[in-house]
Amino acid sequence: MSDFEPLDSLEIESLPIEKVLQLEPLHEAWDEEKTQSLAKSMMEKGWEGRPLFYASTPYFERLGSGTHRQSALQLLFDIAYENDEVLWNGKMIDEGDFEDIQIPMVDLREYLDDEDIEEFFDFADEDDRMAWVSDLLPDDVFRLYTIEQ
Repeated sequence: MSDFEPLDSLEIESLPIEKVLQLEPLHEAWDEEKTQSLAKSMMEKGWEGRPLFYASTPYFERLGSGTHRQSALQLLFDIAYENDEVLWNGKMIDEGDFEDIQIPMVDLREYLDDEDIEEFFDFADEDDRMAWVSDLLPDDVFRLYTIEQ
């Protein structure tokens, strides 16, 4: 994971893990090794790196980035549910405390209007989505969105 420095132009909010897990992912987390590695890192260090991007509209709530990080959170949530506790940030915490951990989030609606949000999620090809959204997001926000984690 990379070090994250908040940007002046970035509107960061927080959502509890339980809410993050309810967001529809942009795509399936196809790399199980990456998901496992992220879960292990979260167990040792908690949340690191950039916030997740998402959009909440009257019609849907979807994740716009971080599908593998969401999948890693789901793995840890399942462990917490089965064992009533989970290792997070180097400490054992109970299931209820885990569900309430706040995850940094950026709502794409801060930068895109409703029509653009719908179009953002309509792209099947990631490269096409990136080329299209690069013209709509502020440069520093776009660079942050495209950091590989």
